[in-house]
Amino acid sequence: MIDSGSEQPAGSPPVPRTGILIAIDEDPQPRIPVLPKRFFPPIPRVTPQILFPDRVVCFNDHLRIHRFIGAIDSAQFLVYADGACFDNGRDKPKAGWAFVFKDSTSDRPTKGRISGRLETTALTGEARRPTGRRAELRAVIAALQYLYKDCDTFESVVVATDSAYVVNNAIRLLGKWSSNGWTNLSGNPVQNKDLWQDLLRAVEGWAKKNREVYLWRIHPDWNGEADRFARLAVTSRPLPIDFGELRGYY
Repeated sequence: MIDSGSEQPAGSPPVPRTGILIAIDEDPQPRIPVLPKRFFPPIPRVTPQILFPDRVVCFNDHLRIHRFIGAIDSAQFLVYADGACFDNGRDKPKAGWAFVFKDSTSDRPTKGRISGRLETTALTGEARRPTGRRAELRAVIAALQYLYKDCDTFESVVVATDSAYVVNNAIRLLGKWSSNGWTNLSGNPVQNKDLWQDLLRAVEGWAKKNREVYLWRIHPDWNGEADRFARLAVTSRPLPIDFGELRGYY
């Protein structure tokens, strides 16, 4: 305790009127974001269909989960994600996204397939022009949001996409962008900042339950079903009025 009425030495900082010195951290450490990790298949050139076959696994003797579940690690599952954009870079582009998390059946051809039109606004309400890159990134975000409850069953998720834009930037640059005020290495604003921030929030949601998110860049031929439904969404799904967060479980 300091007597606030006592004389202060010359050049000393002012003492608060309460008489209590308050320590102020003038250089706080920036918060380190939780980032997705790159998935490295244990067998070179193995397809995701072999490494993550469609199957049903029982948990806790009663819970049956149908997913693309790891053949080597049954605590890990995979989801395919892709985006599509018609008239990309032209006057009136339209885009869609989709993800696939289990095989369909003859009586339910859309089972395990979730898709939607890409919003033309950001979460903040600002207008955003549809592009193929935004659609690819939106597909990954939607998959992590929709399958969030799988955190209670699995220890990690692998999002398989053929988008080099999503995987390379998420692994190599996303952390730097976040800590650098969302400017790139050239000092310019990061493109699609709103979606990159949404991706960080989605990954951090999984991390709060001690679950890890991996990204696996796969060949486009291995991602045909997600691509097909993303393209179908462009022409068959209504345009959302606002940007929405996807929640669901089935």
